[in-house]
Amino acid sequence: MTANRWPDFIVLGAGKSGTTALNEYLDQHPSIFMSPRKEPNFFGLENVDLDSYEIEESKQYHLESVYRKEDYLALFKGAGENQITGEISNLYLYSEIAHLNIKKYAPDAKLLVLLRQPAERLFSRYLHLVRDNRLPQDNWDDLFNQDTIWWKRPDLVNEGFYFKHLSRYYDHFPKENIRVYLYDDYKVDPNKVLKDIFSFVGVDDKVIVDTDIVVNKSGRRKKNLFNMMLGQDGLLVNFTKALAPQFHERFRKNKDVIKYLNKARNKHIITMKLDKDLRNRITNEIYRDEIIALGELLNRDLSGWLSPRMLKVESAS
Repeated sequence: MTANRWPDFIVLGAGKSGTTALNEYLDQHPSIFMSPRKEPNFFGLENVDLDSYEIEESKQYHLESVYRKEDYLALFKGAGENQITGEISNLYLYSEIAHLNIKKYAPDAKLLVLLRQPAERLFSRYLHLVRDNRLPQDNWDDLFNQDTIWWKRPDLVNEGFYFKHLSRYYDHFPKENIRVYLYDDYKVDPNKVLKDIFSFVGVDDKVIVDTDIVVNKSGRRKKNLFNMMLGQDGLLVNFTKALAPQFHERFRKNKDVIKYLNKARNKHIITMKLDKDLRNRITNEIYRDEIIALGELLNRDLSGWLSPRMLKVESAS
């Protein structure tokens, strides 16, 4: 074990673009040690004044994160000498200070980003909040009013301004240390993307990991006994978490059990469709200029993101 190890690579987000699944896959590689805490958020929260938050939920999110340096470094103490270390925090993409703290503490870290068509990402985020009974507001029309919570909460509309957010990183880090992947490619062939990621961070890219798992699926929960007991915040889950935390942690780290439980949970989620007209309106009225600028920044054709389509939005985290 080595003390005071800063991460060798950092996944910056975006939320609802497959980062929870990616965390699971990276953790399976024998040469990678992932932070046991997904989304510690340290680089975006160190020295941030709790009184600066206007939204109580954001303040609570801060308190539940790892915002002290000694606590953050402790996350990587279990790493072996021959392992590289990494972590995933979606907050880093839209944080206004994370890039500066990463530059300060881990200037040579490889930076990875997963991006999803922003209207679809926003709708998936909405479905996640539906699942957890934490809707920001019921009326979708409020989405186009910049005075509403949709714009004030950084993980809603704002997170999808990818060009603005990524520009900070391209201005402060070598381009060759940043690798951006699209969720569409990741969904079609996750093993191909993982092979490239393994090569990028410097581990054996021939290692095959189990990608046959869907985690953190979002949607409206069915009102039934299964969800009441074993759903995301089921009675049995919360009971073991509170009264038998060590058992709960062992249970959570058992990949076979988690794989089975996630498959079972996904059968008890009602998925919803993102209407084509709503997708078009969100894309054109909010994100169009950002998408065009992002395509130029990445030198990648993103015209598919601007094209209208009706689809069932798959959940991702």
